[in-house]
Amino acid sequence: MELDFDNVNKLKGLLGSDDIYELSLFIMNALSNQIRRTLEFYESQGRDTVEEIYLSGKIAMYKNMDKYLQNILGLKVTIWNPLSAIECDPKLAEKHKIKERSLMLALCAGLACHRCFDINLSSKKAAPKKSNKTLQVLLQHKMLAAGAVLVIFVLLGIWVILASQLKAKEAYKQKLLTENARLKAVLQDIEELKKGRALLSEHMQVARVLLSRQFLWSRKLYEISKNIPEDVWLTDVYIKGVVPETAKGGKENIFGWKPSSGGAQEKTKTPEQQVLFINGVAYSLVNNSMLSMVNDFINNLKKDSDFMKDFTKVELNRSYRETIGDKPVMRFEIQCFLK
Repeated sequence: MELDFDNVNKLKGLLGSDDIYELSLFIMNALSNQIRRTLEFYESQGRDTVEEIYLSGKIAMYKNMDKYLQNILGLKVTIWNPLSAIECDPKLAEKHKIKERSLMLALCAGLACHRCFDINLSSKKAAPKKSNKTLQVLLQHKMLAAGAVLVIFVLLGIWVILASQLKAKEAYKQKLLTENARLKAVLQDIEELKKGRALLSEHMQVARVLLSRQFLWSRKLYEISKNIPEDVWLTDVYIKGVVPETAKGGKENIFGWKPSSGGAQEKTKTPEQQVLFINGVAYSLVNNSMLSMVNDFINNLKKDSDFMKDFTKVELNRSYRETIGDKPVMRFEIQCFLK
């Protein structure tokens, strides 16, 4: 367009026209392609995704450059003023000149601020940092701070030790509770064994009494069977311990008490006597002869010397009549007292 350098700079600035934009379109297309390739390479290295682009330098003064790149790249494009968070001394430069040329001072501001503080890309003005008075006090009293830290570590160590001891005591308490529960279970088992032992002793006592008779029960059953009259049948034959009558001939009441010499009642403990019970049924067409058949059976047992050598007496305990079907029968129970 046959323009000199100064006129070109004016056209590139804020006073540029749309004609310049159209003439420079191919250059901006090439620039956007280079930016896109740079972003793709950056993201392909496994880094974060680029979400925003900041423009600075003299090219950022080009009219609608940010809008054009934002439409082409599909990313947020922001004009960045590198002096937005920097306070300038008005004695050294005029504010309006600094504001006009601030976009071209990105490299200068970066080199000037290098290793002094972090550069904030935000367009908002950063709030001034407040001095940390606590940190200053700690720096002034280093020995006091070191002593406080040491005390804190000592207290922390004591707390850890106490916590570990408390945990150990709690574990020991749980162990004692478990042992106590197991001991209670063992004591309960011992009590059950004692009860079983007492019951076994009772059974052994009965067995000793029976074995002391020194005779075969099969032989006794044979002797009983040979003395059974005709039309008499046995239903049960068993041995049971019974309490004998008292010395005065009177029977104990249902509570096991008997009258004492003073008139009051006292508890008596009489040893049981082993008795052989013989239960059976007698049948006869003549009602009166059934009792005679039972008495004959008892007399036959008494006359049998082989049978009576192990018994003191044989007697009828009870008898009663009963009807089975349409036949009258007599049920009876005979007691044979062992020696």
